[in-house]
Amino acid sequence: MTELLSTPWGPAQHIRTIAPGIEVLSTASHGGVHLTGEPAAAFRRAFPLFQPFAADYAPGYQSNGAHIWLEEDLDAGLAFAFFEAEFADSYPHQAQAFCCAHRSYFERRGALLPEAWFAHASDAARSPPTTK
Repeated sequence: MTELLSTPWGPAQHIRTIAPGIEVLSTASHGGVHLTGEPAAAFRRAFPLFQPFAADYAPGYQSNGAHIWLEEDLDAGLAFAFFEAEFADSYPHQAQAFCCAHRSYFERRGALLPEAWFAHASDAARSPPTTK
């Protein structure tokens, strides 16, 4: 059993490890993605100016590179797209389409998204879903 983890949204009730350093968690009222270690460092290198929403209302959870908290409504979509291979078996394949739909939000928060994501998202939106 996983010990309780304090999150910006309260104590974690469920934690799903996607890969080392990548967890999806939920609390009684909310949740998101928690990045640590090399995934957090890679995310920070890719998006050095991005400020997650969690930092706005939970100052004790400022993303400092060692821990990055991405809330489930918007910020987590960026992690789903950036770590698409890691999430491929667990979550829908439309992460980049999600980022495309919310492009202005991410750019206002300092995440300049690769143009290739938007071409991929357009292709994904036109393509029927695949099954394994």
